[in-house]
Amino acid sequence: MGAQADFAGARKLQEETLAIRLRVLGTKHSHTLGSMNNLAETIKSQGDLAGACKLQEETLAIQRRTLGSDHPDTLASMNTLASTRWAQKDLAGARELEEELLSITRRVLGPEHPNRLGLMNNLAQTLLSQGDVAGARKLQEETLAIQRRVLGPDHPSMLISMSNMAQTMRAQGDLAGAREQFEGVLAIRRRVLGPEHPSTSLSAWWLCLTLHDLGQRSAARAVLEHDLLWLLDRNPATLGAEQRKAREWVAQVVQGKG
Repeated sequence: MGAQADFAGARKLQEETLAIRLRVLGTKHSHTLGSMNNLAETIKSQGDLAGACKLQEETLAIQRRTLGSDHPDTLASMNTLASTRWAQKDLAGARELEEELLSITRRVLGPEHPNRLGLMNNLAQTLLSQGDVAGARKLQEETLAIQRRVLGPDHPSMLISMSNMAQTMRAQGDLAGAREQFEGVLAIRRRVLGPEHPSTSLSAWWLCLTLHDLGQRSAARAVLEHDLLWLLDRNPATLGAEQRKAREWVAQVVQGKG
C-alpha cells in the first residue's frame, strides 16, 4: 500500500501489526522493532515528522538497551532518526546523532569503511546548514582524501563529494578552489557518463556560474558552448529537472539577459 501512496491504509495495517506483535512478542523482539520502524517511515511519509521522530526515538532507546550501541540495527536507527531530525530542522539534534555515529563506526568499521564515508558527508551537510562552513569543508576534505584512496577517482560517490566541497568553497568565497573542483568533476563526468547526462550538465552549469563570478566570461562562454548549448535544441519535456533549469539559464545568457 505504501508503494501505491495509500499511506493511510498502510498505516492502519502497520498499527494493527505492531499491536499484535507488542502483545505476542513484546517490545524487545526484532520483529516488533521492525514494525515500529516501518510505521515510523509511513508516518513520516504522511508528513507527521514529530510523530515519526517520537516513534523512532522510542525504537532507538529499546535497541540501545537490548542490542547495544554498536549493533548494525541500532546504527541504522540512529541514522534514520538523524534524517528525521534534519527534516524537522532540528540540526543540533541531527548533528549529535551523526557525530555519535561517526565515533562508533570509526571503532567498529574502521575509518575508511564506505558506509562511514556516507555518514561523514551527512555530517558535513549538517555543519554547512548550521553555518559552520569551515568545519564542513574540513570534513569534506577528509572524506574526499579517503574516497580517492579507497574508491578511485571515477567513483560516483567521490564525484558527489567533490561537487559538495566545491559548493562549500563557493560559500566560503574560494571561487578559484571551487573552479578547480568543478573542472575536475566535469572532466570525469564527460568521459564516464557522456556529454548529455544530467550530472554532466549540472557540473557544467555550476562551472559556468563559478567562472562568471570570477569574471572569466570567455572561459564561461566556452563551457556553455561545449557542454550546455545543446540543451536549447531539446524539448524541455525530455530533460530532467536540473537540466531544465540549466536550459532556462542558457537561454537567458544567449538572449543577453544573464
